[in-house]
Amino acid sequence: MTFEADPEALHLTPYDIEKIKHKMEMHQREVDYYQELLIAYGKAKGYTDKKTDSEADKTQTGNEIFDKLPWRSYTTKQAADPEEAAWIFSNTQGAESLVSTLKTKDGKATIGRFEYQLQGPEQKFLARKPAK
Repeated sequence: MTFEADPEALHLTPYDIEKIKHKMEMHQREVDYYQELLIAYGKAKGYTDKKTDSEADKTQTGNEIFDKLPWRSYTTKQAADPEEAAWIFSNTQGAESLVSTLKTKDGKATIGRFEYQLQGPEQKFLARKPAK
């Protein structure tokens, strides 16, 4: 939805505009969350849409895709256990879709059973931890 009225004509202050933008971002995050929830529910129930399997895989994000990344344990610096908090470099091959998703969500998002976050100088690291 676009609204192209002049903010001054509506007597909106910069603070009002920022509040509106913040609320819109919050609502978009909520919509994204429910969209991910519906996709996960559909997958769990075995539902499919009319897309081909390869197209559906491209649009669905889930831990099964990100589990294959070479996550490193914070404590051992070796390959992380499947449910362990871990990290990789954000330029790791295969992490591109996760990084782009995080960039649209202020660098942090919960997807499936993990919370993912861009970290470090220039967001060079990608971290995961079990979701609460």
